[in-house]
Amino acid sequence: MGVPSLRLTRDLGLEAVGKGEADLAHVAASQKGVDYVLVGTVEGIGSASLAAMREALRRWHRRCEMRNKVVSTEGSYPERVWVGMRELPELEFQRRVRDDPDWLGDVHRGVPPTSPAIYLDDEDEIWSRIAIRHEDRPEPMTVRRLLSTYLERNGAIARVEVEKIEEHEGRGFILSIDLNRSFPRGATVADGWQFADEARALIGAAEGGNLPQEAAVDLLRAGRWDTFVGQPESEWLEAKGDPYDHLRSRIGSNWRYELAKDVAAFANSPDGGLIVLGMVTKDAGDGDVISGRKEFDLKRVRVTAYRKHVAQLIHPQVDGFAVTRIDGTRKGYGLAVLVIPPQPESKRPFLVRGALRDGKVMGGHLLWPVRQADETVLLDIAAVHDRLRLGDQVIGGALR
Repeated sequence: MGVPSLRLTRDLGLEAVGKGEADLAHVAASQKGVDYVLVGTVEGIGSASLAAMREALRRWHRRCEMRNKVVSTEGSYPERVWVGMRELPELEFQRRVRDDPDWLGDVHRGVPPTSPAIYLDDEDEIWSRIAIRHEDRPEPMTVRRLLSTYLERNGAIARVEVEKIEEHEGRGFILSIDLNRSFPRGATVADGWQFADEARALIGAAEGGNLPQEAAVDLLRAGRWDTFVGQPESEWLEAKGDPYDHLRSRIGSNWRYELAKDVAAFANSPDGGLIVLGMVTKDAGDGDVISGRKEFDLKRVRVTAYRKHVAQLIHPQVDGFAVTRIDGTRKGYGLAVLVIPPQPESKRPFLVRGALRDGKVMGGHLLWPVRQADETVLLDIAAVHDRLRLGDQVIGGALR
């Protein structure tokens, strides 16, 4: 069937041919213009080409402009289509729309209909809008500073505005963030939505929400170390008060094996993970939580050496492994983050060459480290045996 394409139907529905559709939730008219609000799913229209969405919305805008010119310029208003998306299965979304015709309008009555939502501006550029409600007036400059690293890394720009909520809608303020970036050829609508959703998660974490894995490094780069305090160590997050060289006196010069073991454990985890050097933890009774930071001399983290040891000691190669040093409050001091992206399932398990015993390297051994909750552990001999037997059985069955 190929990549789903998008088309805007006559009754203003957005259809991802062969996959899903976005239905008209409501039409909002004001002195600013007429807003057509559509809602679909990430699974449905999200699978379509972002370029196809741009073209479908562009055609709609052109038709509206031509119609307004023919009818009259007086009394005509700018028209814009907003496309919101929900993380619902497409079949579940269709069932809700079918069973309750008012559900779309009741739940998504607003501009934007979801946060984020996608629209086409007057220059035919695709933008994503995030809208967050606040009781107190947020400071736009603070938001821009928080997003700066994320935007720079993605080659994106942002417009930040704060609007006071009308009295009849309750008190407070709406923080609106419009995001635009150049996506690579072949990008999907879901890619555009996810880019904005990660920015939303980044802002939410800085305001005291749950810390999402994808926003963690950007929060550190933005200096928001405070967002990590109280966060538990987990299957994707580990904190260490010092770089790995602090182990030198305890295990000789073989600290690199501890580094390789920890990296391999996260590589064996489906979601990858982060190792933050320069944050201390405390026992919360049911596991360790991050309690503060401990800046160190950044020269202690030799980025090239870390990469070399990981490449030499772990098989197969860990794709995308990165070491980032982050400046702290004193010149030359700060913390470091080791990023282990999710690895292809076909490459697992990741094994460490050699093992340590009484401070000595046993070159003929290997380690199979895994991440269990908030700990790095070695797979025991029974589990290793079971997995090897299962592999033999699968191979044997395939050969037969």
